[in-house]
Amino acid sequence: MSSYRVLFLAPLALLLAACQSAPPAPPAAPVAPATPTTTTTTANPRQAAAAAIAAIKFGGGDGSSMELAVVVMASSEYVGVQAEYRWLREHHPGCKRTNQALIHQGDKAYDALDIELPNGDKLKVWFDISPFFGKY
Repeated sequence: MSSYRVLFLAPLALLLAACQSAPPAPPAAPVAPATPTTTTTTANPRQAAAAAIAAIKFGGGDGSSMELAVVVMASSEYVGVQAEYRWLREHHPGCKRTNQALIHQGDKAYDALDIELPNGDKLKVWFDISPFFGKY
């Protein structure tokens, strides 16, 4: 039995001696943060929203009535409403919004915005918001 002990204890002793004499592992190198693989991502949500608002297309009429409403081709309510305000700035510079109403007519949804022009004139501008109404 003693030969079995020697055969068992000898390799164990060598293993323990090797573990104690091994040098410590070098410190791990810092991991660099991942870099994006594409450059088409927008830096932040505000920039993404601004880009989406700037890209909105308009159709329809001049907004002078429900029948001639400006159609806002947006994909979400936030972008669509901001696009309405962009349209007002472009077509009626310096105007102030005084009231806004949501109107349903048949299967369409409209925003009717009362504005005051810099010269004091008051207008109602109609927007067909059906393409984006209820989409978040």
